[in-house]
Amino acid sequence: MSDTAGGFMPTTTPMTPPQSSQPAPSPIRPLLTTKKRMERFENRLTQVHRRHITRFTQGGYEYSQEFVQDLLLILNDMPDEMQCLLQIANVFNENLYGYSIKWDEWNKIFELLRKLDEAFYAKLTAPLETGKRGVDMTEKVRLKSLIERTRMHIVQLPEDGHDDGENEDGEDPEVLPQEESDSEDEVEPVKGAMQLAAEGVKQGEAGRVPVECTPGGMLDMPSDVNERREEELEELDDDDDEEDEAELEWEIEVSRVYIKTMEVLGETLS
Repeated sequence: MSDTAGGFMPTTTPMTPPQSSQPAPSPIRPLLTTKKRMERFENRLTQVHRRHITRFTQGGYEYSQEFVQDLLLILNDMPDEMQCLLQIANVFNENLYGYSIKWDEWNKIFELLRKLDEAFYAKLTAPLETGKRGVDMTEKVRLKSLIERTRMHIVQLPEDGHDDGENEDGEDPEVLPQEESDSEDEVEPVKGAMQLAAEGVKQGEAGRVPVECTPGGMLDMPSDVNERREEELEELDDDDDEEDEAELEWEIEVSRVYIKTMEVLGETLS
């Protein structure tokens, strides 16, 4: 008889898919826990401190820009904790005095201070979320003291740490002794302007610039000498203008140090 006799269809056993020998993919690795991030943060800050202690030696910092750049990197990748911000700001404040700051290094310094200001401001003005604590009064008082000391240090740095006349070894520059003449009696006296004018012809013969005395008693210098002098004075004026602009820009940046954070602290601590 046929298997299909009586109108019944033959039953079939469902086939199970073959088992894969490959293990199931593991879930995505979770982000670093808060504890691990804190440990990493502390280690990086300790490394910055060590390089500062050994500055100007092999493995240590040579310039303030290196020191500030490492703090910027840590600031951009750190736990979202108020105490971490305070530690970075304090390390910067306490250690910046160890470097002689040049004018072209201030941009990096002000960049770090602006980012710290924004981070503190965000912390102080953030709405309190469930399970997170806000900035307590002790931290606010500590922050206010830190800001005051930082602003004072920044103002004093150009006087104490910029162009202080020291050489690369941190020592006073060596003063070269003056050449001694063969005889103490052979010291040529300094001639006055009128005496030089009287000897103008002889000076011209000796290859020097001849000078003449005007009726008013002033020295009449040759026109080419006057032109060179005017050009030198103009160059000095241009250099003075550039220095004035740099100092003005620096003063403006100093006035903005922690300005946003100070406004919030003034409201909360008053």
